[in-house]
Amino acid sequence: TSSSYFTYTDGKLYFNAVGGATGNVRSAGTFPHSVTMTLTDDKGASNQVTVKINISVVNHEITPSNAYAYADNIYYGSPLSEALSYGADCEGTWSLRDSVAGLVDTTEVLQAGLHSIDLLFSPSSSNYLVEEVKSIRFNVLPRPITLVSGSAEKTYDGEALSMPTVSVESGSFLGEEQFSYNNFASLTGADTIDNTFSYTATAGTSLENYNVTVRYGSLVVTPRPITISSSDSTKSYDGTPLSNPTVNVIAGSFAGSDAFVYSNFATITEMGSVDNTFSYAPAPGVTLANYVVTTNYGKLTVEPFMWTGDYDINLSETNYMYEGTEHRPSATISA
Repeated sequence: TSSSYFTYTDGKLYFNAVGGATGNVRSAGTFPHSVTMTLTDDKGASNQVTVKINISVVNHEITPSNAYAYADNIYYGSPLSEALSYGADCEGTWSLRDSVAGLVDTTEVLQAGLHSIDLLFSPSSSNYLVEEVKSIRFNVLPRPITLVSGSAEKTYDGEALSMPTVSVESGSFLGEEQFSYNNFASLTGADTIDNTFSYTATAGTSLENYNVTVRYGSLVVTPRPITISSSDSTKSYDGTPLSNPTVNVIAGSFAGSDAFVYSNFATITEMGSVDNTFSYAPAPGVTLANYVVTTNYGKLTVEPFMWTGDYDINLSETNYMYEGTEHRPSATISA
């Protein structure tokens, strides 16, 4: 309010700075500086004085757009680092915190499902006061894997066919994780079926982390080939039917205790020869579809009667008047 040049008693006081700071201040803090000012009263009297002042540089708050973070969906088994993208306009450190699991590392493998992650950005420079928190959500998708069961084939033999094997056709398990397999299909009779199976996760493995596709192999049992044949028989004519109800397996074989039942064999009485035809059916408990049957027929033959020894033939005596028709005398034969 006063100086060696004048004493301020009344009126207005005007001052103008004629000096100032130059250059740039890049760090926050308080810096001493001198400013020369001209003081003038309303009477026109003036004087220059030097004033010492402190210049304070305050911290700058970064805006949310300066720090960014987002995440893409990843498959189970991929590290968290493959999902995250983040950065800022200044140097600093990022820390990650899962809403369920707590602090996590970018190399960590997360379980399949929806995850919420908070990313905290801490600026390295003291010029920035604000820490940025970015909340992001992303999915860890189940890991795709395709399993295929084995295939097997054989000719029907009365025993069950199975193939209890499973291989990974595409994709893979993570680390030591694995499934166990059971309830495989089996097939005994002639047919073709899928080699179905079931699976469960072993200890330390979660089914929810895998998107499983199953492809089944085939179990095939082909019919068993067999050839059956009736027998031959021959006799001289005697006025009685000739038959032979015998059937033999001439190629292949029955499985285990399987058998057929035979009927409707051919017969012959008069002289001549016929096929010894017959019918067949599976015995109780036997399935005909398990066999491919070829049939051969023997021969039944009735030959003319062969006379041996002495015989008397007596013809009847009968007189006929011609009338244009054929007449045959009767005869008896005796030894």
